[in-house]
Amino acid sequence: MIEPEVKNKLRFEDPLEPVELYLDGKKVISIANITSDSNDQKDFTPLNELISLRTLSLNCTHLNLLEGFPTLPKLRRLVLSDNIISGGLEALANAKLENLNHLDLSNNKISEVVVLEPLRDLPSLKHLSLMECPITKIPNYREDVFKIIPQLDSLDDQDR
Repeated sequence: MIEPEVKNKLRFEDPLEPVELYLDGKKVISIANITSDSNDQKDFTPLNELISLRTLSLNCTHLNLLEGFPTLPKLRRLVLSDNIISGGLEALANAKLENLNHLDLSNNKISEVVVLEPLRDLPSLKHLSLMECPITKIPNYREDVFKIIPQLDSLDDQDR
């Protein structure tokens, strides 16, 4: 079930039109909820049809599952902060987000460096934020993150 507020934000005459989408503070829970419209009434535009998106913000949306993240070929900035994501980042790599440059995972439940390994398959990823995640309490976590994601230029707003 998708909230009416979210559906309203996902209504577009032309799915190629939006280049930015902000669903901050809306209850999404799972990417699958906004990736397909299973009813015939077509009362919102599924996220996977918004292929011109350059910025997608899902801050504070109760998001815990990224499974089924759509291929958004032009996406450069993805904000997933203030959610309850603890893993499943392979969904982003599987989505072939080849232009994704900035990923904000601040204040999520990420507690192990190994969870971040799929991000090495995002060739354009240069900026990653993990601020306020449990992983930041691990001594030398920055060095470990830079090792597994060698293309990064900055982590938590600090240069390599």
